[in-house]
Amino acid sequence: MKHSARRFLLASLLPLAAWLLLALALHHLADPWWVSGEFDDSNRYQPVVDERRQKAMHVQYAPEAAEADTVLVVGTSRSTYYPADAYGGQKAFNFGLSALAVEDYDEVIRFYAQHRTPPKRIYAMMDLLGVSKAEAERRVPFSRYIEEMNTPFYRARLALSWDTFTNSLDVLKLNRSEKSRKRERTYYVGAREKHLNIASDDERKKLFEKYFQEEVASRYGTSFRYRDDFAALLKDLKAAAGGAELVLVLTPVHDSLSKRVMDLGRYDDYARWLQEMVAEYGQVYDAFSPTAFTAEEKNFRDSHHAYPEQCRAIMNDVLAGGGSNAVLVNQATLADHLARAKAAWETMSAQ
Repeated sequence: MKHSARRFLLASLLPLAAWLLLALALHHLADPWWVSGEFDDSNRYQPVVDERRQKAMHVQYAPEAAEADTVLVVGTSRSTYYPADAYGGQKAFNFGLSALAVEDYDEVIRFYAQHRTPPKRIYAMMDLLGVSKAEAERRVPFSRYIEEMNTPFYRARLALSWDTFTNSLDVLKLNRSEKSRKRERTYYVGAREKHLNIASDDERKKLFEKYFQEEVASRYGTSFRYRDDFAALLKDLKAAAGGAELVLVLTPVHDSLSKRVMDLGRYDDYARWLQEMVAEYGQVYDAFSPTAFTAEEKNFRDSHHAYPEQCRAIMNDVLAGGGSNAVLVNQATLADHLARAKAAWETMSAQ
């Protein structure tokens, strides 16, 4: 009887143990939550699963490289496409997250500094939707992920979950797909860099029009109300940065989008946006207002996401202290800059 019970336990437990070992090996190989460190040939490309969880777990669990990052990038999805080597030779960690609300920028910065060597410079990439009350109400708080990660056995539970298993399979399939080998789709190369596949002219026009029809009129029009706490949030951001140099960059959109936004009555909000940032920080780099960069449709895959290679032009201007694609705006130049931007949009509307 005793031997039968032992055989039964072995017959029951061995397959379970084998399954768990297989699942853990698969998760380690595919690393869907980015906890093992830098990427290799088996999982270089990562599908979009949950960027907040991926980057948070990478920061908290993955070993820090011998050469620590000196630059931190924080912002919305528009900031995720800036190449990892676009920061003047400084190692950068891109903590841009889709639809990241401005009130979460400070928390992201503090979370990063808690688990990694605090950066010497922080780029806060800002976009106009960040001052919309409606956008703030639909936010996904970053704090929710921190709370989850602090629950008992969180990493073990996630590693053994069915969702993680299917995510791991998706990673492996993606890395072996022909489209990945040819770079014909949007993909991640580690937590540092995200790529956009090149859209054909027809596809780009459809993407532009889809956003205009489905989202612009509501997000920038009927539901847009300037949030009165933005100036206070800027102070929170400065406090979170601590001793790091904090650089504010307004992310670019194509002229056709910014023109429509202004036609919806957002110029005064744009002006207030710049005034509050300049009042708190002394200067900002404006890549949002009309420039040669924003006029070129082929710099963008859709109307509000620029290609990584083109984003280098923005960062080159920022690193140079301002240029034609990212205009340095301070208290002395603010009034003239606002007047030129307004005149450019009025000229577009009149055409």
